[in-house]
Amino acid sequence: MPTVAAIEETHLVSIRTESLTGCDVAADGSACRLRFLDAEGVEHSLELPKGCLQQLIQAIAMNTREAPRNLHRDRAVELVHVVRCWRVRSTTNQRVIFSFTTPDGCSLSFDIASADLGDLAEAAVEYEVEAYPEGLRFPRRLGNR
Repeated sequence: MPTVAAIEETHLVSIRTESLTGCDVAADGSACRLRFLDAEGVEHSLELPKGCLQQLIQAIAMNTREAPRNLHRDRAVELVHVVRCWRVRSTTNQRVIFSFTTPDGCSLSFDIASADLGDLAEAAVEYEVEAYPEGLRFPRRLGNR
C-alpha cells in the first residue's frame, strides 16, 4: 500500500497494519478498541473514547467517498451500498430517524427533520430521477437542526 505523502510524520507513531482482527465496544458504549495485526504479525490495539470514535467514523466516511473518485479520476463515482431493509421511527422533537441496513448487517441511521419528509417523498415518487444525472438536492433546510 502506498504511503500517504500528504501526512507530515513528525512525532507520530506509525504502524502499518495488515488486517483488522477485532473491534470491541465497552458494555456502556463509552469506548471502542480496534485490534490490528502489523506486517510482522504482531497485534496492536487502539482504544478510542466515544467522541473520538464518532470523529473516526466521520473521517472514514469522508475518505471512503473521496477514494473511488480519486482512484477513477471522476468526481461522479460513488461508493453505493445495497439496502436490505430500513426502519423509520419518530423522535420527540419533530424529527424522524431513518435506519438503513445492508445485506451484510451494516447499519447507518439518519436524523431528518419532519418538515423535509415531504420533499423526500416527492423526490422518490414525483420526479423522473433519470432526468437529473447529478441527482436531486433539497438544501432548503439542509444541516438545520
